[in-house]
Amino acid sequence: MEKKPIHIENTVFVVIDFETTGLSVKYGDDICEVAAVRLLNGEITDKYSKLVNPGCPISPGASAVNNITDDMVKSAPRFKEICEEFLSFIGTGVIVGHHLPFDMSFLNAKLSQLRKPLLENDTLDTLRLARKTWPHLPSFKLPDLRRQFSIEIKDEHRALGDVVATAALLCKILENYKEKGKKEI
Repeated sequence: MEKKPIHIENTVFVVIDFETTGLSVKYGDDICEVAAVRLLNGEITDKYSKLVNPGCPISPGASAVNNITDDMVKSAPRFKEICEEFLSFIGTGVIVGHHLPFDMSFLNAKLSQLRKPLLENDTLDTLRLARKTWPHLPSFKLPDLRRQFSIEIKDEHRALGDVVATAALLCKILENYKEKGKKEI
């Protein structure tokens, strides 16, 4: 199915990121932090961020990257308790993420577990868009792109910090499109 073009102006983009207990939903890893921001015409209009009790231990490797410990999430709500408010925050916005298939695999697994319909929102992956927009760059990892474009954030490798960085990266990509006279992405 061909993707329809997404207007750059007056479109609500919802940038999401999850921190997880490991790298694969297939092997029982789960979400331990969710964050999202709404972006309209280059401005963040709202933020959402919560720790989530994954119901399983956070692997030492994941904890070393995201600095989230089992103690931090033991009294946090389970995903099923925040699912409706998180989905409401996303609404009908265009879902954006850096390496979005990773985050969507976790979100879709949770929605399936909870017997909820999968989201049908339009999506954009800033990793794919950055490769297309600046093919000459040596790396497309989010921390490297942050440095490349002087994007300052707090809490790298935490969901809200990465969401803010991804939103700033999306704005740079959209500006590049606008400079080329494009109104859609």
